[in-house]
Amino acid sequence: MGLEDIRRAYEKATRRWTGCDWPTRFGKAGLNLCGLSSQMAADKAQQPGEPRDDWLAARHWLAQIEQCADRAEMQAALALAAANAGDFATALQHAESACAIERATGRVEALGSSIWNDFRQAVAAACRECTPGALPPLSPMPQAVSSPAAQLAAVAGELRALARRLDDLARRLETLSPSNTEARSAAGPLQG
Repeated sequence: MGLEDIRRAYEKATRRWTGCDWPTRFGKAGLNLCGLSSQMAADKAQQPGEPRDDWLAARHWLAQIEQCADRAEMQAALALAAANAGDFATALQHAESACAIERATGRVEALGSSIWNDFRQAVAAACRECTPGALPPLSPMPQAVSSPAAQLAAVAGELRALARRLDDLARRLETLSPSNTEARSAAGPLQG
């Protein structure tokens, strides 16, 4: 396995997990939150006849799940960046963090599969195969790109695109973060 395998695994997994996508029995009413966002739960809490307290608690829990999905996505993006730089040990640490974040939500147990596991395995395989003297190139270049300057420009473009994606994820995390006081009092453990 090499850098191209890592990229393929990343592309296959990225943007697939954004929130609760497994069945739940949440709160006293046993709410199934699968496919719902924190905003949808907040809207439900305002509807007459709905179990308001359960929906408010669900909103907080769903916000935590959404944040975890964003954090896992960011860890995977950092893993890809490290792999592109030839630092497979760091890439593996970030890929393992993405998997750990996903597992902590209960998603893997509930569905019996992981979005980020194949990516982690691709990074681990590349890490095992690489020795310090035989690192793969930063990016496989098309045959038409032959000069070192053109290769550097292509890698720089790829890193800029990744930086934009990381900035976007960071902004999303900031907008999803409930106030610290509110989160501490209402969030509780990540369980459904």
